[in-house]
Amino acid sequence: MSQAKKSLKDAAKVLAKLSHPLRLELVLMLIENRCCVKEIGGNLELAQATVSQHLKQLRESGIVVDNRKGNTVEYCIEDPWLIDLLNHLKSKIELA
Repeated sequence: MSQAKKSLKDAAKVLAKLSHPLRLELVLMLIENRCCVKEIGGNLELAQATVSQHLKQLRESGIVVDNRKGNTVEYCIEDPWLIDLLNHLKSKIELA
C-alpha cells in the first residue's frame, strides 16, 4: 500500500471516530484543556462510564492521549494536525 493510501485510510479512521456527536463534543473540549473523566462528565452532563467508553475509543484510535498525574488521569489531544483540524471545525460550528 502506498504512503498516500495509508494516510487516507488513517485519516478516514480518525474521521469515523469523530463522527459520533458526543465524541466530537468531547474532543472539541479537549483542544482547550487537559481534563479528567469527572471534569468531562460534569461539563458534558454525561455519566463517567459513558465518558470512559468514548475516551477508550478515542485513545485506541490515537486521537486522545492519557497522562497520569498522581491518582488522576488527564486526557488531551497532542497531534498538531488534529488540533488544527478541530480548531477549524470549531470555528465553523461557532459561526453557524
